Amino acid sequence: MEKIDSIGSYINVEGLDFYFGGCQTCDKRCCDGKMGYAITPLIVDDFEEVYKHFPILFATINDVFRPVMLLNDGNSKCSYLDENGMCSIYEQRPPSCKLYPVSPLFDQIFIDSNCPSVSGEIVGEKIIENGKVVGGFYHKRLENFPQKLQKTSDVMKELVADENSFEVIGEVSGVILFKYVGSIENDYIQMHHNSLLHLE
Repeated sequence: MEKIDSIGSYINVEGLDFYFGGCQTCDKRCCDGKMGYAITPLIVDDFEEVYKHFPILFATINDVFRPVMLLNDGNSKCSYLDENGMCSIYEQRPPSCKLYPVSPLFDQIFIDSNCPSVSGEIVGEKIIENGKVVGGFYHKRLENFPQKLQKTSDVMKELVADENSFEVIGEVSGVILFKYVGSIENDYIQMHHNSLLHLE
């Protein structure tokens, strides 16, 4: 795949170093729907770590119909932030939360330059070294990511081929969200259905 330099505030980290200053003094914008963080794309390998705490839905993101995790209602912060602004499910938080501000796209890695704790200066923990994710930010989700993305695409093709298989359930931050109502039954669909208990 041809190198992409940036996508919005996300910068390609190829050949670069980045540091992370920590979440303690952060305003938690990555957990805030008003700041634009309400929906995040998933791969099917994420489902097991997501469905116990967040709704797994489906939406068109960047012209691709895909599974997504709904973090909040688009107007408020994540319900798992406690009164001190700390994550109450920190050890069980989903892969995208564990990885943030890092995000993979095919075989390329990006970092969100809007995160106030990200810096190219030596401040805090090194999270990107010469374009590679290091330290506590590394997650198994990054391993063989293009293959995992292809697996997700294959699952979605099967679901979409099932006629009238999706039903609109609402809209968050301008994105129309769907649930699966078709006839296919598998572990992914079971986790999707179980996750709907978290819809407000």
